[in-house]
Amino acid sequence: MKSINITAATIAVSLVCAQPLAEQSVRTPATYSKQHSKSSGETSKQLLGDERATQWPDRLRVLREELEKPVHDNNKLAMLFANLSVAVHDQQTIDETLKMFEQAESETKLPADARPYFAHLLFERYESYPRESTDEASLRLSAERMLSPALSLFLRAYSEEASKNTIDQRKLRDIALGVVKTYQSLGRGDEADRWLQSLLSVSTLPESLRAEMAYALAQRFWEKSYQLTIQYSNKNQRMPDADVSRIRDWLNQADSNIHTTHSLEPKHADSWALERLIALEEAAIEKNAEQKRALQRKASEAEDRFTALINGQRRTGTPGERDSRDDARPYASGFPSLSFSSITIIAPPPPPPSPLTLPHRRPGKKP
Repeated sequence: MKSINITAATIAVSLVCAQPLAEQSVRTPATYSKQHSKSSGETSKQLLGDERATQWPDRLRVLREELEKPVHDNNKLAMLFANLSVAVHDQQTIDETLKMFEQAESETKLPADARPYFAHLLFERYESYPRESTDEASLRLSAERMLSPALSLFLRAYSEEASKNTIDQRKLRDIALGVVKTYQSLGRGDEADRWLQSLLSVSTLPESLRAEMAYALAQRFWEKSYQLTIQYSNKNQRMPDADVSRIRDWLNQADSNIHTTHSLEPKHADSWALERLIALEEAAIEKNAEQKRALQRKASEAEDRFTALINGQRRTGTPGERDSRDDARPYASGFPSLSFSSITIIAPPPPPPSPLTLPHRRPGKKP
């Protein structure tokens, strides 16, 4: 059987070359968690302590008063649900807020614009707290109880938001992120990939949003390839043909999606950084010396393009990355950002109160 020897030295060279680019932040729906962690942390700090503790009961009272009225203004009601959801500050408030959402949904009183906040809270509730049991069956049941309805709500919210005459790109992007991360937490990452891929052909979506989706897919396929390659390189083992074939397929899909990103948003600097990593990964498994050199040249050219874009942004003062503070701003409609997080929720005693931090996966982090 033919095989390829992927040595640790080969990968080390790739990583040393890639290090300056790896230090750059990554902009993609599938990996916004790091940026969301920062922006959500800033939002949480503003609402924690006396401020959050005061806001939540007041907002709960106003929401209940509105629900008791015989006739509701759906936009006002949706705003009240959204504002209550971003004021949760401990396990009790997040659970009571979820009960409000569940009751309104069961009574068909939950407005469409409140659905993504309901979904977000379900996801946060699942991710933010220690599991009651480590038993696999219990964990699966817990995931299905919270994440399955969250996924349905996110998918429905995405469809509704995308069908509006005026699309709020930032809100649509945040809902798309909710869909992807919920699929992934359910262990259905491949379905998330297929869902994102299906959206690339939707011409009514803003090109910059489709570029982010294509970039997310490119990075996902590159990561799959890298994770498999590193298993052999760490042990200095030869890679069998079956795995070489899988890696080639992933890299072809990564390459296709990164070129889609280039065509939709040519000045997206990070996409050129990722193209370089894809080319280096392709070179690492390439046996033909001439093709290997061509891939190395491609990586070098991508790095030059990345550097030129970054230098141009610095000269003109044009921001190359989305300011994480923008994630926390309300949407154009006035609704609060879905990038809020119960990331610093305080758990009730016992044990003594201590901050609980959501496990965020760093984009592009090397093993």
